Amino acid sequence: MEQSCFTERPDWIAGFVDGEGCFTLKIVRSNKATYKIQVQLEFFVAQHERSKHVLHDLQKYFGCGYVCQNKNCFEYRVHKTEDLRRVILPFFKKYPLLTNKKHDFDTFCTIFDRMSNGEHLNASGLMNIVQLGYTMNSLGASRKHTLEAQLKRIEQMNQKRYS
Repeated sequence: MEQSCFTERPDWIAGFVDGEGCFTLKIVRSNKATYKIQVQLEFFVAQHERSKHVLHDLQKYFGCGYVCQNKNCFEYRVHKTEDLRRVILPFFKKYPLLTNKKHDFDTFCTIFDRMSNGEHLNASGLMNIVQLGYTMNSLGASRKHTLEAQLKRIEQMNQKRYS
């Protein structure tokens, strides 16, 4: 088995994530949710099958998350709130990102704090969090629904709730 460079050089992970990782806000439509939208923060790193051992090394190093296959690549994913709070956020605060992913991480942290304060449980807080999410990862270009459609859905559900 190859020796991982993570233990001796954890700053290498930050550089690797700068190139291969993503901090994102998943926005999922759900009929069970009060505003018909659920939000979830997620950190992930993707690799081709030939390099999936690196993802398993990341999982082992961080002691959380999981590795899964997604179409023709493999991903290391962390989305549990406690794992993000206890492991992922402190790591990337200690070993900061250097590319434009730093903006995504900073926004990720802002959203994390707001969700920890329960702001996603009311319409205005949820709208604010969704707006922040759309500023991440090339301004939300690959999202299925537009920002306007998401905000309209929240507003409509809020009006129904109080009418």
